[in-house]
Amino acid sequence: MPEGLYAQDKVVRSEEQLIGLLDELELDERLVQGLRKQVALLLDGGPFSGVGEVVFRESVPMHTFARYLFSGTLPHDPELAYRLALRAMRYVPSPTGIPIALDLANPRP
Repeated sequence: MPEGLYAQDKVVRSEEQLIGLLDELELDERLVQGLRKQVALLLDGGPFSGVGEVVFRESVPMHTFARYLFSGTLPHDPELAYRLALRAMRYVPSPTGIPIALDLANPRP
């Protein structure tokens, strides 16, 4: 993420414009397969993917992109969509079913 509020705001606005263009696409079966594959790769991608188990310190926020992936994946694979959403929000479900906030400074193995 660039330094300075203006530069950060510009990056976020540019990302939102690009996501807006993606929203205009009609998701056919082939695009849905690609979207599902991309979500799975991002979830398994490690710290450099932006939504991996551990977040790389220099990574940018993925909320807008994750929202697009979630809305595109939800009708076709709800389980994958919710895994992505929980990871993007940095919450993990506990054994009791109540979400626990991830401590990013001390990630669990």
